[in-house]
Amino acid sequence: SFEKPVPISIKQVYVKTAVVGELRPYHLIYLLPEIDEIISTVKPDLIQAGDLLSGAFLATTDTIMENIPVISMSWGRDILYDAAQSTLSSWIVKQSLLGSDALICDCQTIEKAVVGFMDYIPDDFFIRIPWGVDLDKFQFKSKQPGKHTVILSTRSWELIHGTMTILRAFHWAYRENKSMRLILLGEGSLRSSVNRYIQLNGLSEVIYRPGTVPHDSLAGFYHASDIYISASITDGTSVSLLEAMACGTLPVVSELPANREWLDYDHPHSGKPEEFARKLLELAELSSTDRHIKTHSYRKIVEKRADWKYNIQVLFDAYNRFGRQ
Repeated sequence: SFEKPVPISIKQVYVKTAVVGELRPYHLIYLLPEIDEIISTVKPDLIQAGDLLSGAFLATTDTIMENIPVISMSWGRDILYDAAQSTLSSWIVKQSLLGSDALICDCQTIEKAVVGFMDYIPDDFFIRIPWGVDLDKFQFKSKQPGKHTVILSTRSWELIHGTMTILRAFHWAYRENKSMRLILLGEGSLRSSVNRYIQLNGLSEVIYRPGTVPHDSLAGFYHASDIYISASITDGTSVSLLEAMACGTLPVVSELPANREWLDYDHPHSGKPEEFARKLLELAELSSTDRHIKTHSYRKIVEKRADWKYNIQVLFDAYNRFGRQ
């Protein structure tokens, strides 16, 4: 739902083979020769690759005979959701894990899932980095009740992110509280369904759809919003959730194991729109004192456990530990 520029110190290398649409397992066969050529040319000291269904599989397949260390990275969905969708996906995830020297993951939930794929896990296999937030960029901002209660969604418009659940929840809550407004960032494969629902239900004036926005503008959206909402059906540690917590935006998110690692849990657990709606209505009525207590406690959690400047050092230490000297 946002665009973030690649740092100038990063050199990008592109494959020539075009993949139309979403990368599927059978595409990997056609990409292997090019990946092999790139690895042979670049001669890296270490490969970091993800997710487990694509990049990690390619890297571990090509480097078995090259003796190049591979740190794979789970994106959460790959092992928590996609691996269960087919025997092939499960096999690819397992091969990626078995061929990796270490695995980057952002929560304990993913570590527990890995146990089902590996009989033996080395002590230093997991590199847990909850990524985190640039606390200088995503600063805390106290909010006072205003004319409108603004709700923000930052996830792409996909089934796995529960976009239609968010729309229905907002619609339900809006019928009870006409002060509510929804900012729906991004786009996705559900674009036609989203736009049709908004039009048919007369919500065009109360739902703002700015499209994909630059990452540098995200803090402004969090600061302009009272509530952050995510109805994802699976997730690792959500950076969007951490950004919202850092900025003083109250979260309403699915009751997922990874979310429970960050929140004292009182969130929708069935995934039904009416549960999300009831939570939206409840938070809209919070007193200034209760809002202040909740938002400051969330900020402190992020400061303690999700400071990007500290967490990224964990990754650099892993590079030094596993990379060829």
